[in-house]
Amino acid sequence: MTIRQPEGLVLAIDRIHDRWFDVDAIAYDPGTRVVKIPFWSKPTSRPPVNSVTGEPTPFESLLLVQDADEPKIEDREHIGTYSFDIIGYSNREIVITAEPNLRISCSVRSLHIEFGSDAIDQLVAKLARYPEANVIRAGTQSASDRPVIKASRLSFTSVLIATRSSSTAAGMRNSAPKMRRSIASALASHRLAGWL
Repeated sequence: MTIRQPEGLVLAIDRIHDRWFDVDAIAYDPGTRVVKIPFWSKPTSRPPVNSVTGEPTPFESLLLVQDADEPKIEDREHIGTYSFDIIGYSNREIVITAEPNLRISCSVRSLHIEFGSDAIDQLVAKLARYPEANVIRAGTQSASDRPVIKASRLSFTSVLIATRSSSTAAGMRNSAPKMRRSIASALASHRLAGWL
């Protein structure tokens, strides 16, 4: 997912809200002018840890801020792991706030935020391993639509995800779990759950 317009920030907030990251894992590459923030992709009330070792689990996703100056990190709590709250953009500055009491800001030439692969991308990649599925990704992400999977020559017809629009961040957050449940239900009903 790539965000280049301020209207698309609602999708970015939906993607990261309540996801955890380690402030010490934030990296900046002055050569490419990219800020990298690895994070755990599932929303939880606490940072994910291995139940056996007690160590944090590996990061699953990555937030990239392109064409950015070195970030300024205001860390009042000094606790290491934080939960994303919001992303804002104004006057060529991106501000990411996290709970509790963390603020990351960086100046940018233009708004350009990218994320690693999401659940839809992972589903398409897994289905693409099966030539009989002939699955492609269609459409683009904007503030008003979600990705659409176009599938042809499938042995089932119910795995087609329709776009959904919403004008509020709350609506976007509420639609994502419903979409995931719909995908899982369709796949389970057609005995494709083993593909995932």
